[in-house]
Amino acid sequence: MKLVEIQVATTATRVEVRTQYPRERRNINVSVDFTVTVPRAAGVRVRTVSGDLKVATIDGALAAESVSGDVTVTGAGQLEAAKTVSGNVTVDGAASEGDVSFASVSGDVRLKAVKARGVEASSVSGGVDLADVTCSRVAVKSVSGDIAFAGPLAKGGRYALQSHSGDVTVYADGKSGFEVAAGTFSGDISSDLKIASTFGGEPPAGPPPADAPPGRGPGHRPKSGGPASGFTAPSPTAARSSN
Repeated sequence: MKLVEIQVATTATRVEVRTQYPRERRNINVSVDFTVTVPRAAGVRVRTVSGDLKVATIDGALAAESVSGDVTVTGAGQLEAAKTVSGNVTVDGAASEGDVSFASVSGDVRLKAVKARGVEASSVSGGVDLADVTCSRVAVKSVSGDIAFAGPLAKGGRYALQSHSGDVTVYADGKSGFEVAAGTFSGDISSDLKIASTFGGEPPAGPPPADAPPGRGPGHRPKSGGPASGFTAPSPTAARSSN
């Protein structure tokens, strides 16, 4: 008896492929693998409940989502989203003229060579790693994983990286100055750079006066918990926050 039906619906500009399971039967142990080839300029939207997704060399609009499985994207010209609930999200070589969303609940999110206007990436119990990412707006969150960002910093760009119980590391290209507001609840804030702290205002020019309270002069590194602070780094290389 044929329990699983593969449905293919085509029009002049659209193709849909679906796996139809019988609704009256449960505990069916059947696996189906699809290999679909489309024109490079085609728009692709892929969803699966249980299974891995691998998408490569798509120049059209692309969105790939899985409930239980890894999502891997290579060479996407107009990526919109890559998400999974239980699995890893891996993207190598992608671009977008707008914002791109990446998410996993119980896996890692790893991006490499991504260029977009904005990037949103999140994981609940995994890390988020962004390498060679070029954009003017980044919003990254993780509850219990580490976050790493490496890429050029855009003039006037905004980069928000937040981890509840993991390390946050930023590697810049060394060509742009930036201001960073860093805060920690129960960890340390450190920088490999000479930084100027601006607690409550801009630091005065020149060395601090002899009677100045500690933690107010240029180059001070605040450590351990406390309110967020402002740092000015004219030639950034790396900055880290450890929780």
